[in-house]
Amino acid sequence: MKYARNWFVSSAIREAYFQANIYIAYNVYIVLKDTILKFLKLDTLIGHLTGYVETRIDLLKVEVQEELARVLSRVMVFAVISSILTLFVLLFSMAVSYKVGERFGNFWGFTSVAAFYLIVALVIVLFRAQISERLESTLREIMQRKQKKQQ
Repeated sequence: MKYARNWFVSSAIREAYFQANIYIAYNVYIVLKDTILKFLKLDTLIGHLTGYVETRIDLLKVEVQEELARVLSRVMVFAVISSILTLFVLLFSMAVSYKVGERFGNFWGFTSVAAFYLIVALVIVLFRAQISERLESTLREIMQRKQKKQQ
């Protein structure tokens, strides 16, 4: 029992001694680091560089938020316009179908409008490569104009 208590006391003393050495070494490191940085005048340079980087990061965050808000507002406007145009085309198609149906019968009125949309879809499918290239070049020109404006 006597040896166990001595072992516990000696291990506690060793632990305290170890902790004190770590504390002293850390403080010496901090003092040396500060002294060397002040001697070489790097402390102000590091401070300015850190401030510059933080400012650039904040600026980038603001720019991303502005661009995101601009894009989301355009997407929302496009969605609203698309919805309204879809309703217009749907209702106009039904009106045309009924009008043609008065003359040739309801079946032929709706069939003629459906055939018109089928022809439009076939033309788009057949010329999709040319349409895609044209849209791509137009979008590229718009983006180049926008970049020139910003510069």
